[in-house]
Parts: sequence; C-alpha cells; structure tokens
Amino acid sequence: MDNPKFFQAFLNGVVRNIFFGDESITAEFLKTEIFSADPVSVDELAELFDRCAAILKDAAKADAELTELESSLSSTSLNEMQQAVMLRVWRTQRPKIHDALTLKSKLNNSLKNLSWRVDVKTQTKAAAALKQELNEPVAIAEFIIGKVKPSVDGAEAAQQTADDTTLRVEMNRDQLTEVVNQINQIQSQIEKLTSQ
Repeated sequence: MDNPKFFQAFLNGVVRNIFFGDESITAEFLKTEIFSADPVSVDELAELFDRCAAILKDAAKADAELTELESSLSSTSLNEMQQAVMLRVWRTQRPKIHDALTLKSKLNNSLKNLSWRVDVKTQTKAAAALKQELNEPVAIAEFIIGKVKPSVDGAEAAQQTADDTTLRVEMNRDQLTEVVNQINQIQSQIEKLTSQ
C-alpha cells in the first residue's frame, strides 16, 4: 500500500469500475493483480475501495477542480502519498469521467453512424417499354441510432448493438436539395441562438 505506482493502479481500477461500468474490477481482483505480495487483506482493500469510490464520486458530482479535491482530501483518512496519487489520477481522469457521466445522463438516443452513397438507377427493359426515364442519380443514406455507451479510454463506444435502430433513406435530387436547405436553416438558427 505504500507503493505509489500500485496505489495509482488501484485507483485506476476504482475509476474503471464506478465510472465506466467494468464490474470485473473488484477488491478481490485488485488484491490478486496488484497487491498479491502485499499483506493487505481483501476486506481492507474493499474498505479502501469504497472510501476512494465515495471520494471520487463526490469529486465527479461537483466536477471538482484539483484545488477543491485537494482541500477535501485533507479531511480524509488517506495518507499524504495516497492523496498525492489521487490528485494525479483525478487530473488525468477528470475529462474522461466527465464525458462518461455526460453520456450516462443522456436520455435520448444518439446518431452513432451515418453512411451514404450515390447510385444511378438504370434503365430496364420493362421501364423502356413503358418509356420511363430511370437513369437518374439517387442518394442513399443509412443512419444508425441508439444509446452511446462510455468506454474506458474516454471515447464514445459507437459499436452497433441489438438495441440500435437502422434507418435507410433514398432521395432524388429535389428531395436531397430540400433536406440540405432544411439543415442550413437549422444551422442558421443554432448560430443565431449561440451568438446572443
């Protein structure tokens, strides 16, 4: 417990468990992986795990700056080395934790992926007999919509899951022009509202 590197690995495990949902990281796991040579018991690690988790949750809830966390750590039972390591971990993990909490707080689905292509419908014999003109380009767009889950590295995990919805749209030139005009109107409204 006196090794700063081991304590930092321990805190990184706590962060992965409480903010990124990695349930495989438990006090038992940390004992075998980090503190196997240390005489600390699993119960002592579990208690320290809970204390550190509570401190980190409070800091995340308040989106605490380093100075705020430093002042709150002075009233804890952590020793100076542990406090210094926790501040170092908070400095590096704070943006990732903030992003993870932001993603968890989203109630609605998000656009996970957008792919598109332009195809040309070709003339068929049946269409030629009816004198239909089909050699016209069409845009095909595919939207994948679903819940975005935070990943351990702080990036959004955009892999497709069974809960996702796939929406495919085919538009001719006039329809695509109308969609682009509407998007431009939305963009101008957003710019107008954000510039105030």
